Formats: sequence, structure tokens, C-alpha cells
Amino acid sequence: MKLSEYSVKRCHTAAGWLVHDCRVLLVKHKLLGIWLAPGGHVEENELPHHAAEREFFEETGIRVKAINAHTLPKPAKETEHLPLPFVCNLHWINRPGELKKNPTSGKICEQHYVFGFFVKPAGSLSLGLGDEGIEDIRWYSLSEIDDVQTTNTIKNEARF
Repeated sequence: MKLSEYSVKRCHTAAGWLVHDCRVLLVKHKLLGIWLAPGGHVEENELPHHAAEREFFEETGIRVKAINAHTLPKPAKETEHLPLPFVCNLHWINRPGELKKNPTSGKICEQHYVFGFFVKPAGSLSLGLGDEGIEDIRWYSLSEIDDVQTTNTIKNEARF
């Protein structure tokens, strides 16, 4: 059965992928114990690219702007094009019957639907560990990605 075929509680999340000098910035998540792209839950009435920008700043201290992963057609007068993610994925957070509340967000999710955005710096690249759910922040070169303690999905997205 595909993940999308389960009838479960899904939460929308967004992540920002910053590549600078051939290195990608990752954060080590305290609860999960693995390295991830900075990101988190999309709040009510928040656009996914804004969530990626906000979460990135909260977790790293770096202000970023989401950028398009692809070229967009010229918008019509009544349309606003928003930044396109380079990847969207669905993955388990809590399997059915194993529901645990996230201690930082207070949310209970069974699956996360993630919008992964490329981001560019909107200021200084000075790191500042500000989110209590983040244990560490580090730049990784593409040659180091295979050795990072994370999921295969994160490794594959980091190589993109």
C-alpha cells in the first residue's frame, strides 16, 4: 500500500535547502537524532514557502528567501505565482496506533507532507542556534553527504 493511500492525520511541513560554496546547510534534530534541512510545520493560513523561510530563520539564524525550482510562465493579471518547491514528499512520523505528540509543536501527525524549497540568503550567513529542537548546525559538502547520519531521502535531496 502506498503512503498516500492510508487514511491518516497528515500535517503540512516545509523545509529550506541552502547551498553555498558547494555545501548544504543541515540541522541536527534533537528528538529524531538525525540531520535534516531546516524546516517545520506550516501554520494555519501560512503559505508553504513562507513557512520554509520562517523555520529556516528560527533554526539557523539565517534569513532566507525561497526561490523557484523551475521557470514559471508569465502570470496573468489575476494570478500570483508563488515559489515552486524542488521536491514534495510524504513520509511517516507516527505509525497508526503509535501517536506521540511533538514536544515542540504540540501537534500529533501520522504523516508529514513536505514542501522542499531551494532558498537563497537574504542577509548574513552567520549561524545562530535559536530553536530548542535543534542540537547542532553544520555545512556539509556533497562528498560528505553519504556519511551524514540521516535518512536516504535527505541524502538524495541534498545531492539534487
